[in-house]
Amino acid sequence: MLISFPEYLSRLTKSFMEQERRFGTYQENRWSWTKEELQEIMFEILTKGTSNRPVVIFVDAIDECGQDHAKCLLRYFKNLMDIAEHEEANDKDIRLVIRERLKRIQPEAKRQRIEKEILLKAQGGFQWMVLITAIVIDEVTVGTKEEKLYEKITTTPEALDELYNDILSGATEAEKHQMTKLFQWVLFAERPPVCTRASGGACYR
Repeated sequence: MLISFPEYLSRLTKSFMEQERRFGTYQENRWSWTKEELQEIMFEILTKGTSNRPVVIFVDAIDECGQDHAKCLLRYFKNLMDIAEHEEANDKDIRLVIRERLKRIQPEAKRQRIEKEILLKAQGGFQWMVLITAIVIDEVTVGTKEEKLYEKITTTPEALDELYNDILSGATEAEKHQMTKLFQWVLFAERPPVCTRASGGACYR
């Protein structure tokens, strides 16, 4: 399965090399994969990696592993299916929001291509989508060429922490000062901020 998902194979290989560096070679039984580690990588592939690539899994002779193990495995796959269905529903919501946020981009063929690129990389991440569409709108406003725009989307980190780092690293000193104030307000607030449509989406305490 990992052959069809090279990005996850790379992550697993990196983990394998780190384990060998810390504990010794796998072949010498210095360490072994845990069930939880393998379940985690499979969970990632089947809930995120399959957002644009269908996968069919056949489980043969499940009764031969014993009743308890069989029930455990069935529960695991059932949980995966439930989460995958939720991810699919989330993707539909994300698609609608992307379309609404980018509706002013013309021509339509250009907008549709941008929407497709963002949806493929979002992988169910609503916050990532909000941030990248804001970046795209800014780039379109200043007249960034189409090729550079697509390059920006495809090279933007998928991990939120890396994306935030990219955004913050390009801030001016004045903007950093304002962001520090904002973080302090949120961190020391006695209750969560309230955002209203009437105030144009503004938040207040």
